Amino acid sequence: MKKIKLLLWSAVVATLSACSSSSPEALEGSWQLTHIDGKPAATGAVLQLNLKDKKVNGNDGCNTFMGMIEKATDKELILSDLATSLMLCENMEQPDLFHSEIQKVKAYRITQKQLVLLDAQGQELLTFKKE
Repeated sequence: MKKIKLLLWSAVVATLSACSSSSPEALEGSWQLTHIDGKPAATGAVLQLNLKDKKVNGNDGCNTFMGMIEKATDKELILSDLATSLMLCENMEQPDLFHSEIQKVKAYRITQKQLVLLDAQGQELLTFKKE
């Protein structure tokens, strides 16, 4: 009976660990912005991460942006050399906030197809869902 309980407990722990684990490979691909600073975001913003080429690009809802992935580990994500186009859209609040927040990114976590970008203190900055 103890062996069965131990096996069941091990299976539960392994399953839960798999659901919330982060690895650099899980960052790969296209992500749609859902929240900025915990508040719902307008549609249209997309983040694309290419680990092989160490590149990041996307759209903030108005402008396109691009940059480099300086570091990507199982917890850390550091972006650098971020540049953006300079179109002027009707509502620039989200694009301006997006660029302010993405500059602060130092870490991340991925849970159930959701990518949360964090600052150095672990505060949530930007939340995305896998496209």
